[in-house]
Amino acid sequence: MTERLTIFSTIDDLRNASDEVLINGIDAVGREVVLEYILELRRNVQPTQFGPPIICPAPPTLPELPLDQLCIRENTASENQAARSKSSRNQIKFTACFKNSTKSAVDLIWKNYGGEEELVRKNLQPGDTHKQSTCLTHPFIARDSDTRKLQSFLYNTKTSAVFEGLNFGVPHNGSVTVSICEGKFEDIEPELPEQSYNAVEKDQTAEELASKSKSHNAYKSFTARFKNNTKSNIDLIWKNYDGEQVIVRQDIEPGVTHAECTYFTHPFIARDSATQQLRSFSFNSITSVVFEGNNFGVKRGGDVVTVGIC
Repeated sequence: MTERLTIFSTIDDLRNASDEVLINGIDAVGREVVLEYILELRRNVQPTQFGPPIICPAPPTLPELPLDQLCIRENTASENQAARSKSSRNQIKFTACFKNSTKSAVDLIWKNYGGEEELVRKNLQPGDTHKQSTCLTHPFIARDSDTRKLQSFLYNTKTSAVFEGLNFGVPHNGSVTVSICEGKFEDIEPELPEQSYNAVEKDQTAEELASKSKSHNAYKSFTARFKNNTKSNIDLIWKNYDGEQVIVRQDIEPGVTHAECTYFTHPFIARDSATQQLRSFSFNSITSVVFEGNNFGVKRGGDVVTVGIC
């Protein structure tokens, strides 16, 4: 095999290609080949010219449980999801009409900026509705008024124990009807609506946004090709599960690209190597100082996307 590849048709092509050829010709790689190659790399990662890669911890493997314990595990998972959720600043509003489709009265609860539960509507009766003006990044939960058991939300074929407009793909400045129902919870991964917005709001500085970001467990991975479009060297940084900054690669020179296999809910920031000033990421008509696959509209596991640092 020569270095003049025009397409990578098998995984052997990828194994034998140099890093430079692989990066420059990544757009010619078939999706299935990329998926196989990424899985191989995750099983047996080798150092490259970029130095030892940062290996993000994999999500924990759930143990197999007897059938009579599945409901306990399901309730625990949904409670954990509800406990982690909290509101973040956002100026894009919409109206949610919550309909109680269960057979019991429910309490509708908003998770505030500190993650605390604030009662919005108490004893919403079966069949009744409650209209609520809210923002895309404000989460809600619903509990049975008597048993305090979490209920689920259903909208646009998606169900979750936590309703947040951004994660359910609601239209901007629109009005949607959301059902509160009983049944199995399906934890959904955040998915950005087609009409995206700039993540840096007027009332939130870039450094505040960067400091609050941290990684969460996810099961879908993709490859991000970070290209330095600035005139200075850049440090690429991953925010780990505790929100700490972990340097992925230092001194990325202008025009140079760094490829990183990551997960949909793992955020990155970029700083000027000399001044440590935050830089922004640009992809899919979205610009933000924090890059996270979910919030930039990366759609599928195994995708390879090019993200500009500017």
